[in-house]
Amino acid sequence: MRQDENIGGEISKSEAWDRDPQTGIVDNLVDARVEAGDEMIDGKLRVHSLSGHERNKLYLNDGTGSNFSDQSGLSGLDDESDGRAFAIFDYDRDGWSDIVSVNAMNPLTRLFRNEMGDEDRSGNFIALSFRGGNRTATSSDWSNRDGYGARVEVRRGKEMIEREHRCGQGYGSQNSAVMIVGLGDWEEVDEVIVRWPSGRKSIVSRVKQGEWLTVDERGGEERKPYRRDVKSKQKSLPGKAVFPLGPQSKARLTVWKGMATWCPACARYRPYFEHLKAMTQGLDVEFRGFPLDETEGREALVAYQNNHNLPYDLQTDLSMLDRKKAEVFLERWIGAAELPYPTSVVTNQRGEILWAGAGAPTVSELRRFLAAE
Repeated sequence: MRQDENIGGEISKSEAWDRDPQTGIVDNLVDARVEAGDEMIDGKLRVHSLSGHERNKLYLNDGTGSNFSDQSGLSGLDDESDGRAFAIFDYDRDGWSDIVSVNAMNPLTRLFRNEMGDEDRSGNFIALSFRGGNRTATSSDWSNRDGYGARVEVRRGKEMIEREHRCGQGYGSQNSAVMIVGLGDWEEVDEVIVRWPSGRKSIVSRVKQGEWLTVDERGGEERKPYRRDVKSKQKSLPGKAVFPLGPQSKARLTVWKGMATWCPACARYRPYFEHLKAMTQGLDVEFRGFPLDETEGREALVAYQNNHNLPYDLQTDLSMLDRKKAEVFLERWIGAAELPYPTSVVTNQRGEILWAGAGAPTVSELRRFLAAE
């Protein structure tokens, strides 16, 4: 968390910094200063940075666009991979926009498939591509070849949906050049109007849902079905790398938590691991802990396990060599010069890594791995 140079370090370390002003809950993922705004402290105005803890958020609207619900945890986007950029594109061409994210730590790239189309719900749409009229390297009175900057109006009766074809979309990222416009339960639209950056206008009448329409600024359009003939399905493929601690369990999945007895973050994650364990009860998932700190001996680990009701079986007998092997392996896998605490790993019965990263996997991820095994 960055802060103004004039703010004393004791303020950012105080409990008030992490207190949610609406709920009163102390949580280091909440920047109280962003929620409450700038405030006066000791008669001085303290202005805080808007830089947060860099966890990703996903909000779904209620269909009207007036209210949104936080679906970050359920979607799997709420992880600690330190996201840098994301883009929206429909990789499987089912009409539902998917998300690809780029992170600072491994996995450097994550693909999230939109599974809403697998449910029984209306999801009509049209797909639009743009072909600007410019044909030369130098500028002309036609729009750029990719049609960026064009504004789109999709009309049915008195109702209208507006979109803009944008080139840049966020930090260092760009969405798909194919624009997906959701129609809900509309089966057809009366008109698609494209207002080009050049000032020209193209009008295409009677576009059916599911069509892929390419509009040319110089005139004419192309239509074809958008959806693929065979709908691609996401499959979780097991990793080929084997975790150095090996397949020590007969369980279908093993969740490993790398920790240290002195680590506050590891202690804060304990309730979450309890939640993971409760949500996967009866699904043949085992939870194990392994020490990351080479300075902690067996006696200290046993005492820690005896004094705490841990939701995982702490491996107190691991040799220093095994700890070092696991540490070096995970540093390379995650792409970090130093492992974050805690670091978690998910393996199958063969000891192959299905997931590894800072923090912990989600319940949804564990269920997907179980379905693929």
